[in-house]
Amino acid sequence: MKKLILVFILFPIWLFSFDGNKLFNKANGYFNAGQFNQAKEIYTELIDSGYKNATIYYNLGNTYYRLENIPNAVINYERAKLLDPLNEDINFNLKLANLKIIDKFSTLPKLFIIEWYENLLSFANADTWAVVYIISVWLTIILLFLTFWFSFPFNVKKHLFMSSVTAFVFAAICLFFTIKIYYKENAKREAIIFAPSVYIKSSPDNNATDLFILHEGTKIILMDHLNDWYEVKIQNGNVGWIQKNTFEVI
Repeated sequence: MKKLILVFILFPIWLFSFDGNKLFNKANGYFNAGQFNQAKEIYTELIDSGYKNATIYYNLGNTYYRLENIPNAVINYERAKLLDPLNEDINFNLKLANLKIIDKFSTLPKLFIIEWYENLLSFANADTWAVVYIISVWLTIILLFLTFWFSFPFNVKKHLFMSSVTAFVFAAICLFFTIKIYYKENAKREAIIFAPSVYIKSSPDNNATDLFILHEGTKIILMDHLNDWYEVKIQNGNVGWIQKNTFEVI
């Protein structure tokens, strides 16, 4: 069975500056020594300094989990997942943290095509799709160059041209996914409840009817807002209004 562990290398260490790498290793040392508050402070310092990658968010999530601060563990696992959606350790530890959340909801069923589309979007982050897009564009250019510049037999030219068309279509698909995922990663439409408990209202008013109650650690989708009130939706499709100070955006 998997257990809660640090992932030291999800991205090459050379992505950090010398100081960042030094702080990262120091935080890992504190974590391994069981000094979780010290580790938390350094991981947070790294993120505040601009070192935002799946490794640090994941390790910070592990630190909060050990401190039994589940809302902060969940939100950092979620942030790590945005950057590395297929990482098994991140997904496993996120599920582990969600087991400690009070609210349990059944997810609304989705059409197969919608579920397939969402899984495809989650295959990689925007940067990865962008790299594949650039490679596909260059492949299209190279194939077209070979088709029209060299005197290949007709059958060879035909296959080269069809391959260039295929590469172009694939590049267009990659560009579409890059834009969609970039929007998803930056839209800030998902959040985690941080209040111990909060009543979801029927309208943006303290005197409105209480529809249901949510507890800390629960994930919500932000739909709309009016001043400090936000319309939110949960996994089972229920919708209501809560105030901004009760949640933190992923």
